[in-house]
Amino acid sequence: MRRGLVALAALLGALLVAQGALVLSAPPMRPLATEPLSPDAADAPVDDGLWLARAFGPWLIHESDPTFGRQDIPSAMDFDGDRDARDNWEEFASYELVPTVYYTIVETSTHYFLSFHLYHPRDWARVALGIQDTHEGDGENVQIVVSKASMEVVLLTTQAHYKMWSYAPFPGPIRGAEETLRGTFEIIEGHPVVLVESGGHGIYGGNDPRAWNRLSRVRDDLVQYRPAAEGENVTEPPVQTNETIPYRLVSLPAFLANSTDHPTLFASPVDFDGRPTPRYHAGDRYSGPLGNSRGISPFAIGYGWSRGELGSLFWDPAARYQRALEIDGEWSREYVGHPFSP
Repeated sequence: MRRGLVALAALLGALLVAQGALVLSAPPMRPLATEPLSPDAADAPVDDGLWLARAFGPWLIHESDPTFGRQDIPSAMDFDGDRDARDNWEEFASYELVPTVYYTIVETSTHYFLSFHLYHPRDWARVALGIQDTHEGDGENVQIVVSKASMEVVLLTTQAHYKMWSYAPFPGPIRGAEETLRGTFEIIEGHPVVLVESGGHGIYGGNDPRAWNRLSRVRDDLVQYRPAAEGENVTEPPVQTNETIPYRLVSLPAFLANSTDHPTLFASPVDFDGRPTPRYHAGDRYSGPLGNSRGISPFAIGYGWSRGELGSLFWDPAARYQRALEIDGEWSREYVGHPFSP
């Protein structure tokens, strides 16, 4: 028995030493900015769906750490202009970070499914333990479903790391079934409100008590972002501000030329019904035992992370929601517009 305990202690000691070496070898977080900053160099195309993205894009209530909050600015995947995400950790300090949100619009005869992607160059932690933290290229997703009949938001789904949560008005035509609704959502000026964590950047519905409980514990500053109006100038905001900050909308299909195959931006593709679906943003910085590329891609929208589920809400949201939730009223599953489908 004692021999077994000694062996276990030795193993734990070795793991801690290795862990410490990994932490010490990790690149430092600082500097956060090297003046003068090079101007934002991102490609920011839009498409015919811009009006919908402006009308219903999420209102972001974003935690911002008073010291490290520059890492909490949602930014462009190619803020340095090279479309290679594997140098974004290093380039982060040298470039202006323009608040940016990517959008994709899928359409049936009855509903619009608006997917929004938030990218942060760094997933970071105040204390880097080397266990799946401080990785390069952090992505999370929001999906907003709009009824064409009423032109109102009827469903909100947000991604917090490897889980997605749905919210709907109560009482209303959409109720929980296979998936449980987390509650209702708040609307500001027509935009569903979401809360975005500092550091790991998980996203929750604006009325989710889990998110508010976290905010009350962490006590970071809160920065509010909204979609920019036509012609409005968008620049990097201060880390602490009482102003509502506009964010730039970029068409994901136009940015990627309607293709999922971008190996310097995305990694680890899996198959969803014959469609290659990247799981992660590409990265080359140590991120714990699961590998370098960890930030969730804009295609990896689904209620789970298993094959056959991952990407289901991006590729076929009408069918997936109908299986997951109880939905009354008209709900077409025939697509009249899907920019990434052949």
